[in-house]
Formats: sequence, C-alpha cells, structure tokens
Amino acid sequence: MSPRQRLKYFAYYFLRKILRCVIPLHFRVHIKGRKYMPKKGPFILASNHRYDLDAFLISYALDAPLTWVAADFLQRLPVTNILIWLFGMLTVSKGKGSNYANIRNIRNIVTCLQEGGNIGIFTEGMDYLIAADFSKPMADFYPGFAKIACMLDMPVYPVSIIPQKEWVHRYPIPKAIRRLFHVSTELQEIPLRNTYLSVTLHFGPVIRPDPKLRGAERVKDMMERVRNSIERKLRFRRDSAL
Repeated sequence: MSPRQRLKYFAYYFLRKILRCVIPLHFRVHIKGRKYMPKKGPFILASNHRYDLDAFLISYALDAPLTWVAADFLQRLPVTNILIWLFGMLTVSKGKGSNYANIRNIRNIVTCLQEGGNIGIFTEGMDYLIAADFSKPMADFYPGFAKIACMLDMPVYPVSIIPQKEWVHRYPIPKAIRRLFHVSTELQEIPLRNTYLSVTLHFGPVIRPDPKLRGAERVKDMMERVRNSIERKLRFRRDSAL
C-alpha cells in the first residue's frame, strides 16, 4: 500500500471508531456471511443501494478499509461535502458534460486499486433512490465496476443490504433547497426517502473475472454474477416475508 493510501486509511480507521459508537444508537445492524468479508486488498466491494447512509453502515461492519465512490453532486451539499473529504471518497457524475470529469475520476479509482487500496461502489448508482419505490427489485447496474475489475483482474466482493424493518417518508429537504445547490432535475424531484430501523448486511463469496472470457463478454458475465449474488439474498428475504 502506498504512503498516500496509508495516510488516508489512518483517518478512515479513526472515523470508523466513531461510527461504531454512533450507529448502534440509531440502527439495529445484523451481519451475515462474516466468513466472506474481505480482509486483505486490493479489492472492489459491490453493493445495492437503498439509503443515503449505506456506505457508512458497510464501513461500520467491515474491518478492511474502503475508499467509497460517491455521486459528484454530494460535494455541493453541506455536511456531505465534509464527509467526502474526511473519508477520502472519490466521486463520479453522469449526464451531459460529465465525460471528461469521469475519465479523470475513473483514473483515480484505478490508481487507488493499483496502489493497494480497496474500492466500495454502489452498482445501481442512485437510480434506486431516485425511483423511490422501495418494493421493486434492484435498478439496472452500471458497468463501470465490472470493466475496472476485468481490466485489472480484480476480485469483487458482493454485499446485499437487506432491510428488515424500514420507514418510508417524505424527502426531508425541500425542492427549493435542492435547486439552490444545483443538483440534477431528477434528484430535485425525489418524493420519498427510505430510513432503516433494522437492517442485515449479507456478505457473499468473492467473484473473480472469468479468465476464459474476453472483452464485453467478460464484463457482462461479471455484472451478471455479481447481480445474481446480491439479488439472490434480497429475493430470499422477500420470499420469507410472504
């Protein structure tokens, strides 16, 4: 691990100690699949995304340090911009005019992994949160994590975030305030927000790029296997609730 990664992860460990004091006061977090939790990097951790604070819940549970990939617009919001800086998060954006910035940001993600760091990423981006229908299956996956994993021959650890008890309520930040910080139109229109009361983090076995495949076929295979791993545990939870 590079000296830069060591410095960043020293701060990460300190902040995680704070999380381990604060989170149990607000959430009941159950952890399954502990034997599959990654202990040594570099690796990519891939997860579904249902709640604003998912990254902090996973960091609370996991011993291995993570550099999270966050949405670029969060840097324009009070509090979250400080958290992004403190946790050393990397950002990506989408939409018109974002290609150049994302080339730079993707290079930063690749550099982090090449220096021995670990990346945490939400494979749906914020699409599930934007849809605000928390009874539906996961949104489509973005291929970026699979492309990077295949390019670097990097292991991917899937984790399913499974709410046991949750509260769906009106989005607490008024649209006028969201407009003030120039978030995208779709994010301005989010009507509902999901908050966990009790949640399970279910870690699955590591998934590696198939050495027999090449190019787009290899990336597609990686995406499908990661999605199936995450979705299988979510489906089990839904079926058990029937």
